[in-house]
Amino acid sequence: FWIKSFSSISPEAGDGHIVKRNLAALKTLGLTSIEEKRELSLIIPQEIKNRIEEIKKNHRLDSNYCVFHTVSRRETKLWKKESFKQLIDHYGDQGLKVVLTSGPDEKEIKYLKDIEKLTKTNLINLGGETRLIELAALIKDAKFFLGLDSVASHIAAAVETKGVALFGPSNPNNWRPWSDKLQVISRRRDEEFCQTHGHMEGKHKKCLCYINP
Repeated sequence: FWIKSFSSISPEAGDGHIVKRNLAALKTLGLTSIEEKRELSLIIPQEIKNRIEEIKKNHRLDSNYCVFHTVSRRETKLWKKESFKQLIDHYGDQGLKVVLTSGPDEKEIKYLKDIEKLTKTNLINLGGETRLIELAALIKDAKFFLGLDSVASHIAAAVETKGVALFGPSNPNNWRPWSDKLQVISRRRDEEFCQTHGHMEGKHKKCLCYINP
């Protein structure tokens, strides 16, 4: 009865990307799908570009920088602070300035401060200082981007910045950033559990603790 209540049924995503599922839903309704090469685009207004240039100037930041967005709303999507510290120091030793970013949430800002305390590198902490469109402008000009399963990684895809996104419990086949320039690294084995989270089923089953720098 429930199925027969609908005039059209859209296919499940299965192991395919959510973008393809949504486009398939349009085809179910008789709408023609867009062209096969489905590129993202994000237009950044000039006043936002000017704002980011002002931030760069205030922090003496030239074009030789990368953006690390080290936070996500869900704890299970976070990577170890010590792991971020290793990468930050690695790129700092190579002369590349690392810029940390986050949303305005106090927990996210504190997470960035904790990472900053661990490093020996003179990084730039912009935690809570940028709106989403400003973050997009900052990422667009970066040499590369490192992030988690969060909106920032999808922004990096939209502005076509190369980089890496770390995925934990979410299925990257469904939710990975829609860009060939962003590589996804994720855990694939379910039978191992980290000591931090213990032998827990459910939300901690695919934590990021097994992904090493």
